[in-house]
Amino acid sequence: TLTQNEMTVRSVWVPFSRIGQAYSGREINVSGIGYEPVGEFSENGTRLDPKQDPALSAVILTQAKCNTSRLIPPDDKSDGSRSTWKVLGDPTEAALIVLSRKAGYNQEDLDYTQNVAELPFDSRRKRMSVIQMLRNEAGIQRVAYVKGGIREILNVCDSVRIGDQVVPLTQEWVDYIMERNDDYARQGLRVLAAAERILPADLQDYQIDAIETGLTFLGMVAMMDPPREDIVDAVKKCY
Repeated sequence: TLTQNEMTVRSVWVPFSRIGQAYSGREINVSGIGYEPVGEFSENGTRLDPKQDPALSAVILTQAKCNTSRLIPPDDKSDGSRSTWKVLGDPTEAALIVLSRKAGYNQEDLDYTQNVAELPFDSRRKRMSVIQMLRNEAGIQRVAYVKGGIREILNVCDSVRIGDQVVPLTQEWVDYIMERNDDYARQGLRVLAAAERILPADLQDYQIDAIETGLTFLGMVAMMDPPREDIVDAVKKCY
């Protein structure tokens, strides 16, 4: 194949608003390719720590928690060599697990044991949701973590997270986010959006229509399947 068949997240985009500029966003670049969880995060050439960036970590953790793939570390072979990093599950979802590992989060940070319900992906709504128990200063809450296609996520959001604030999702915000999505599409990148919702304490219905509504848009990730290292010579031979 032309590519390595290893999806890799290249960028994370989060909404951001400056004084005098109503609609803007932050693009955080992610280094490293393939399934090996080694890489750095940088913004405008400056390295940053995702764990110290709540808006960035919210997108990363949502994409990783709403996930069914697993990352398998290399092991020693009988001939003395080492195997490569592998995944169990969908390559796209695996790229999101790798992203969380690069950010410094491990399996325990994803709290899979706290999952109370899952709404699997389907081709009609193009979304997946996981409901998880969350213990924080407010007590015990249930949070729906949702990932999916950008349009399909925006259709069920009514707010957007800007830094540590949540503001209404206006049509202007929707248009601006879709423009950023189109920019990534022109670069041949696949985009997945992230959203969340703190569920009401009295909500007992885990059906799709009851959960996937009134969400808060968090951001999106852009990924690609990197080309094989020897593909340049191969294409030259084809010519």
